[in-house]
Amino acid sequence: MNRTILTLLALYSICGVSTYAAKPNVVYIMADDIGWGDISAHGGGVPTPNIDRLFSKGVELTQFMGWCVCSPTRAMLLTGRHPIRVGTAPETGGELEPEETTIAEGFKSNGYRTGVFGKWHNGSDPETPEFSAHFAEAFKHMANKKPDFGHGVNTHGFDEAWVYYGGGPDHFTRRTVKGGGPVSWWHNREFRPQDEGYTDDLLTKHALEFINENKTQPFFCYIPFQIAHAPIQAKESDLARIDPQMAAKVPAASDKVSNEEKHIHAAMLHALDNNVATIEAELTKLGLIENTIFVFTSDNGAMEAGNSLPLHGHKHTIYDGGVRLPTAMHWPKGGLVGGKKWNGLCGALDMFPTLMAMTGSKMPETRTLDGKNIWPALRDNTASPVESYYWVWHDEDAIRTAQWKLHRFLDRFELYDIVKD
Repeated sequence: MNRTILTLLALYSICGVSTYAAKPNVVYIMADDIGWGDISAHGGGVPTPNIDRLFSKGVELTQFMGWCVCSPTRAMLLTGRHPIRVGTAPETGGELEPEETTIAEGFKSNGYRTGVFGKWHNGSDPETPEFSAHFAEAFKHMANKKPDFGHGVNTHGFDEAWVYYGGGPDHFTRRTVKGGGPVSWWHNREFRPQDEGYTDDLLTKHALEFINENKTQPFFCYIPFQIAHAPIQAKESDLARIDPQMAAKVPAASDKVSNEEKHIHAAMLHALDNNVATIEAELTKLGLIENTIFVFTSDNGAMEAGNSLPLHGHKHTIYDGGVRLPTAMHWPKGGLVGGKKWNGLCGALDMFPTLMAMTGSKMPETRTLDGKNIWPALRDNTASPVESYYWVWHDEDAIRTAQWKLHRFLDRFELYDIVKD
């Protein structure tokens, strides 16, 4: 090794700076049940200035697709494979097999630290004596009720994890599903039912700890927030900041939603917006924002109290209102700036190979990959390499290309020109 290289390494050591400093970090925020019209950048009636700022200074991916419920979209991101292949579609649930190669394993094999903070929903709680005892107590009135244990999130390549495994838990201290059953709240494989706090605030806190602990080396930080999934619950401080009369005027996916529910939902959007700002501010304070790929997206369209307008449909439909997601990327060092829009067809399925390419990482060996690397097209503002997206849901399926979308029902077909309609 020559003297120049030795000198540079010594300087890196003295300054406490990682030799990986040139590798971009990735912060991937996936909100829960945030529809196209829930953000004010898309004309939503609830102000989301911090999320809007990400759209205005980054690049919006206007044709970004997911599934119409959460587990499949998460599996698409994690594996780059169609959720039917990995057993997580068309409904929620499913246990992701350890044999599937995940995006976390891909980053880890390229020298990244990996962390997940939020809703997993691609498998069940792992087996520990503490959780087994808690499960038995929660279901003591159901003698034959047995837990369906899972592999645990750390099995899939995550070094650090603060997660819950199910869907739709209470947003406050108990984090149980529909008020019953066991708490699902974990730090890695440590079961922690005693922790208190509003879930998304806890997730933000632990994500910031992870970012600070790894500020001198590249990291992949996946933050699948709980907002705005049911049950709709907001902190009193957030409710106080939202005008109930303003919230009452906001459209909702269901006409059965009360004005009180609209107020709570608006307060949840406010909390989400603040937590996005907190994460961005920390990256800026640490001097990391210029070389961090910062992504904001959702897992599916709006829930009943939310808003997917002007798109047709909402969560639990495979019309665009259920599967087309508000998504933006910001990466100054990579040129993703300026409030631009890229209209290429893409989605959660394509993020694994794309983020590997954006970070100059070697794509690991995987099972048959369905996602495409869209980075050259996104970078150069050219046509997407993605030819189509396909969904199946209850009594219909649909296929979409850049211009056309065909819905096939048991008794009819519906064909839409996406460019004109």
